[in-house]
Amino acid sequence: MSGSGSHDFKPNLNVHTIDYGTSFNPAAESLSLSVGLTKSTAAPEENESYEAGAKWGFLKERLLLEGAWFRTEKDNARETDPTNSNNIVAAGNQLVRGMQVSAVGRLPDGMDLVIGYAYLDSAVIYSQFFPAAVGYPLANVPRQTFNLFVTHRLPWHLNGGFGSNYVGSRTASSTVPFVPTGFVPNPNGPGYVVTSVAMKQVPGYWAFNAMLKRPIGEKLEFQANVNNILNRFYIDLPHPSHLIPGTGASALIGINFRFK
Repeated sequence: MSGSGSHDFKPNLNVHTIDYGTSFNPAAESLSLSVGLTKSTAAPEENESYEAGAKWGFLKERLLLEGAWFRTEKDNARETDPTNSNNIVAAGNQLVRGMQVSAVGRLPDGMDLVIGYAYLDSAVIYSQFFPAAVGYPLANVPRQTFNLFVTHRLPWHLNGGFGSNYVGSRTASSTVPFVPTGFVPNPNGPGYVVTSVAMKQVPGYWAFNAMLKRPIGEKLEFQANVNNILNRFYIDLPHPSHLIPGTGASALIGINFRFK
């Protein structure tokens, strides 16, 4: 590319950050404590986080790119005693580490862009009640997520947008990650013997969304959004004993009002 044209693609903003933080979640966050409170149940969940990131600007700062690496470890993670569901003990350790990248752009010809990707590597690193769960991913933590939304000016003062979201597969439980799938009669007595197990997880999914808006005055704007336009079935929240499905195809129509 020739001189002045290639110069626009060189980064003109370069910011590097390194962060460290701690936080805790006390046992009495609901303003109540159990009668049989002990040191192991009262200990707060403690989080320790590290993050290193950078930001770059291109096209005279009309396109901003960000990237970050992070690591968060939780000590005293709460676990439910499998022999007594009322006994919740601060007895586990969990780890999440990963990276995320994103781009936000206000590009020529009336095009706006938002895009992001995250990779999460989660694991149980200690469990008092479920030692077999060590090394398995945390519940409801997808390994990969992705989002994209692009808007563009259209004829007749319209502005249209289209985007997608991707959420990778997730486990329903971090302490009991497997569910029995095969049984045979116990040859040595009553009952059955488990012959096969499978990971208790839900599959990943894609959802696609669209938007259309048009000004109808100096301060009013008509907007219509259609979510999950392909009416894809997916699981929004997995739990060990039940699943919550995501919303099917839906539309939202409204008027935006600007005060200034």
